[in-house]
Amino acid sequence: MAKIIKNILGEYFVKNGKFTQESWDDLLKEFQSYDSDIVSFVVSKGISSEKEILSFFSKELNIEFIDLKAVDLSKDAVSKIPIRISSYYKMKPHDLNNKNMTVSESLPLYIQVHDGRRNQLTYGIYT
Repeated sequence: MAKIIKNILGEYFVKNGKFTQESWDDLLKEFQSYDSDIVSFVVSKGISSEKEILSFFSKELNIEFIDLKAVDLSKDAVSKIPIRISSYYKMKPHDLNNKNMTVSESLPLYIQVHDGRRNQLTYGIYT
């Protein structure tokens, strides 16, 4: 999955003139010695902001981008998920309606996360 994200991000930067393909490949070589994800690396280099990258991915992957600072969280939803589950799966509950919960998550494309979360919780999860 990380390789796909690097490829999509590279295509975006090359298409928008921030990099040539060669300079992007050079940056990826430098990234190999970095101890984090590609988005954090690009942001730390001052190449782009995290918000710009996340907005791009939300459009590219047809996933709604939500600014969590602007979301009112339901205390009922938050109280239903133990903090260890919420932090492990990197999700934040917003709303609880019957047995369905709406959450924001940082890894919406990882099927392993969805499966693991489904095994831990008794709610239908919508992202």
